[in-house]
Amino acid sequence: MLLLDTEQPINHSVRKVAVVSDNPKIQKEVSELLRARGVEYVDIINAPFYSEEVSLDSCETVGVIIDIHDDDNVSRISERVNSIVPQNIWCCLVGDSDSISLAQRLAERDILYFNTNYQLNNLMDRIIYNTVSIPKTRRTVRLNVLSCKGGIGASFICAQLAHNIGLHKRVPTLMAQSRLGTQDLDLMFDKKLQGDVLELLPNLDLYMGDFEDLPPADLERYNFIVNDYPIYHTHKSQYPELIDKANTFILVVERTVNSLRIAKRFLDDCDRARSKLNKPLRTFVVISDINVEHSRSMSVSDVQDLLGCDVDAVIPHIAKTTAKSVLAIKLSRLEKKAFRILSMKAIGVISRQEKSKISFSNIFKKLLLGK
Repeated sequence: MLLLDTEQPINHSVRKVAVVSDNPKIQKEVSELLRARGVEYVDIINAPFYSEEVSLDSCETVGVIIDIHDDDNVSRISERVNSIVPQNIWCCLVGDSDSISLAQRLAERDILYFNTNYQLNNLMDRIIYNTVSIPKTRRTVRLNVLSCKGGIGASFICAQLAHNIGLHKRVPTLMAQSRLGTQDLDLMFDKKLQGDVLELLPNLDLYMGDFEDLPPADLERYNFIVNDYPIYHTHKSQYPELIDKANTFILVVERTVNSLRIAKRFLDDCDRARSKLNKPLRTFVVISDINVEHSRSMSVSDVQDLLGCDVDAVIPHIAKTTAKSVLAIKLSRLEKKAFRILSMKAIGVISRQEKSKISFSNIFKKLLLGK
């Protein structure tokens, strides 16, 4: 069975193969091999693998070949693949490394790898003749947005993150709201939720309830599940189970001792899991200044000292609004940029070590000063 059916006319809008590389030699060689085998519509994306310019549309693209050069960091590679490649298109990697171990470790994550020097013909055979099934489903990435106190806007932050991921990366994204939460997802989006998944936007679906109750086949079609989950009334004994089910956690805190105490307990459990289980956990801390009085109670540096880690973002107080939907709330250009940067860092598109042209501290300083 052909993965790309050469017996039928290839429709440009749905049969395009993208090649992501900033190396002209790889661009030329891969595109020529594809065309020689009947794949006429090849889209060259002239950008590095980790560039923000890389964006794939599942409506136009059937598969993608990505040049990773000599990168051998499997966790970083798979994280990046999940952030830019929609679940319903196939993905193959090419690179300079001839390490069998690298190929095996990537294969364990349902990602195929081929060496650019001597395996490109093997790659073409896999694509054209599908001699061994090319995985279309990669591991769904779960991001848990953890509220460390009730009423501090964690659900709003969760909604903005899910919306930004679906909007900017154009990959299937699900926002779920745990049964432990306020169960107000229908009110937030002004939509009726009848217990099933609701398709809200082209790349954003909603589900009110524990997403693990959904059939595995339904979950596998999402690149990202952004889960709104409160931990302020979750017993500490349940933390290990929560940590076991995801590897990215965004803790929403306010500048109060009780909120920070809960965050500190969870962060400590994450540290223990990292050291004992060697699990690659990623934790982010977001200060929500929804309560104006509490926003003046301690500085960001005080919060960082108490938690023993950096603060990734500060969400300023947003005035009451009559907007019917959380996505209809008018955000300033700087606020929109802040949420975009945070969401891209959460899914690994932007490195946390990479200094942005406008830092979060500068963004929110401008917001608070009205500049």
